[in-house]
Amino acid sequence: MKKLLFILFLFPLLIQAQDKEEAIMVLPDLLVKGEVVNEQQKDTLIVTNYLNGSLLSKGSPTPAVFCKDSDEYKHYFKDLLYCVVHLKGHVQGCFFVDFVIKKRKITISYIQGFDEDVIKEEIASIFKKIKIISPARNEKGKAIKTKGFLLIRYDVQTALPEDSKEIEITP
Repeated sequence: MKKLLFILFLFPLLIQAQDKEEAIMVLPDLLVKGEVVNEQQKDTLIVTNYLNGSLLSKGSPTPAVFCKDSDEYKHYFKDLLYCVVHLKGHVQGCFFVDFVIKKRKITISYIQGFDEDVIKEEIASIFKKIKIISPARNEKGKAIKTKGFLLIRYDVQTALPEDSKEIEITP
């Protein structure tokens, strides 16, 4: 259902981008998976890409290139795993990141997700570190704005101290 709503939301933007000098980029979605195995926390970052995202933009003659390949993409976002220590219990939820690429700089428009400021700050920090390979360009070769989207899902089970209650965060 989320996938359908996400696609319905983005389709008009893709059509609109073709009329303006603006490209659209939907990045491959990420899953932060965490579980407790033999009383040890095991965390993994998985590029799930259920939404068929791409590291290239659409809607311009020359697409923006986010990074060179999926390994570099995963490398940028590996820091999300370090935020898991701030979560308690079973946490399931999503972060939706809306960003803009102008020339080779990224500006985050907003981050929406469950109320965990540490994760929001880490996402913003990751986007500040990213170096865009090349911006989208129009027919004349001039750099144009690219509107981008990223979905990050969390499905994390953490070990709880014995005196605490389990909290479940759902979208």
